Amino acid sequence: MKAAAGRGGMFTLKQLEALIWVVRLGGFAPAAYHLRTTQSAISKRVGELEERLGTQLFDRTARSAHLTEKGRELFLLGEGLMEHHHQIVEQVSRADVMTRDLRIGITELTALTWLPQLVDEISRAYPKVSIEQEIATSVSLFDGLAEDKFDVIFAADIPDRRQLFKREPIGSVENIWMCSPHVIRTFVPRTSTDLARFNILVQGERSGTWVQYENWLREHHIDRRQIRYCSDLIAQIGFTLSGLGVSYLPLQALDYLVSSGRLAILDIPPKLSPVTYVAVERIDRNSVLNRRVVQMAKRCCNFSKFALDVS
Repeated sequence: MKAAAGRGGMFTLKQLEALIWVVRLGGFAPAAYHLRTTQSAISKRVGELEERLGTQLFDRTARSAHLTEKGRELFLLGEGLMEHHHQIVEQVSRADVMTRDLRIGITELTALTWLPQLVDEISRAYPKVSIEQEIATSVSLFDGLAEDKFDVIFAADIPDRRQLFKREPIGSVENIWMCSPHVIRTFVPRTSTDLARFNILVQGERSGTWVQYENWLREHHIDRRQIRYCSDLIAQIGFTLSGLGVSYLPLQALDYLVSSGRLAILDIPPKLSPVTYVAVERIDRNSVLNRRVVQMAKRCCNFSKFALDVS
């Protein structure tokens, strides 16, 4: 990277980048891992930056990477400078030579359905862009985007009062009550009251689906003692197949299990609305690459192609 001018002397964008990632990730070791270098190299870059500017950027008496007042000023200014740098590179570079890290956050359902197609499309259009993926619940993805851990996330559209995000719908998921046919051999639930006879298997309270049907469960007086939390979607499907309870699961993705007789659909009114999935970016970012990736996601989004056979 070329050097940028500072009042105390010249510094490089690599040195500034090191500072920014140390702050964002909370330490020199995670910054080194993210930038694919060594911790000593990151320390050297930060030390050179301090020397060039003639000021101390980190409080060396603190155990963690704690900025001084001047360090905070540089971090805030540096983030803007790096963002402009990325915008320039994205605007003028050919797609096949652009080099950049792309941090995307996805839900487990996305990872198990249309993520492979999206990654393939991004890689063909931008062969030198490094794609970093993290799977998390929708609530955690929104939190991570707020903390600038991601460039773009694909998640259930959940309520969030923070005025930080711009959202674009990319698809929807229809969920429906399901269980193993063995569970309803002697009694078929037909109302929400009938569910009182069964365990209800759910993902954690930070999942997008839980945010939607929590109100449904409360309105229909479902006893929380009936609820059994699952660590992830695969576990929830597996427990449902094993007959351990009733689940609210994505119909399109699991249609093959219904068609094969491994899962039975329960027609329990009233039905909940489909869950809208959105691509989400921060409003203070203006990335050409991000926008193109969002458009790719709109083309690829398809929750009917389950990538893993859990039967």
